[in-house]
Amino acid sequence: TTSDGLNVEQEFDDTGAPTTLSVNGRKAVSQTWHPNGWLKSVDSETSSFIPSYDASGRMTGMTKARPSGDGNYSMWQEVTLDVYPYVAGSGPMIQYFDLDRVDLELASNIRIASCPAFRRYEGKMLVDIAASEGLDLADAVRHVLTAPGGEQTICIQFIIDEADIETNLRHPQMMVGSDGIPDLKGVPHPRLFGTFPRILARYVRERNVLNLSEAIRRMTSLSCDRFGLNGRGRIAVGAYADLVLFDPDQVRDVATFDDPKQEPKGISLVAVNGQIALENGRHTGVGAGRFVPYRAA
Repeated sequence: TTSDGLNVEQEFDDTGAPTTLSVNGRKAVSQTWHPNGWLKSVDSETSSFIPSYDASGRMTGMTKARPSGDGNYSMWQEVTLDVYPYVAGSGPMIQYFDLDRVDLELASNIRIASCPAFRRYEGKMLVDIAASEGLDLADAVRHVLTAPGGEQTICIQFIIDEADIETNLRHPQMMVGSDGIPDLKGVPHPRLFGTFPRILARYVRERNVLNLSEAIRRMTSLSCDRFGLNGRGRIAVGAYADLVLFDPDQVRDVATFDDPKQEPKGISLVAVNGQIALENGRHTGVGAGRFVPYRAA
């Protein structure tokens, strides 16, 4: 039984390999897995990992594996992965630190994105906060996290190598996702505003890691197919008209870590379920989004 009250049951075959997964008596259609660190070897570090399943109980995927440069992603043929194109991650700061044994190497690469306890810290590196407050780095971590509301602090960690991003993107089953935390207070991660245009500008147009059609597949049909979003992710007769009109020679992200709340350039129109949601930089307020359930193909 999980912490949120779900009764999860895993079945295994005679060899000990996982087969079907059920949640509250129903077969799970999708399960995603998030590693808490960079994986040197998926085979050696995920021996207890339970992969994703479709409606028939077939293994289908996992999420956001991080190879160490040797292309070692997974033991399973039908696994997919996802990545965002930045050299920093982000998340609740409390999740990354043991306050009794503070990881100083990690702490030295931490930037505060949102901090209800100390708004003046937002956008600053933790090492600079420590210096200004006359604290050592470990005490600075405790100072932030033990303050009233400190557990709500969102941080950015500069822990990702650019070469690993490109290695990730070259894998044919690598989807693109922002992994964004929708908290616009403070100085959030620029991935909230720039993930997809950054792929098109930096990794397609500038660095030639992907061609345009493959990049679009990674951001549309690959993920829609994986998560059972039937009728989406493709321009086709009878499909939902979720459309983005952009100039492939001009589209680019302009959001930065110092100034993240900037909308990308080169996108002239966005349609959601056939209704125009954004046109020439103006949000129409149409509110055409809807809940999309999993549907097996």
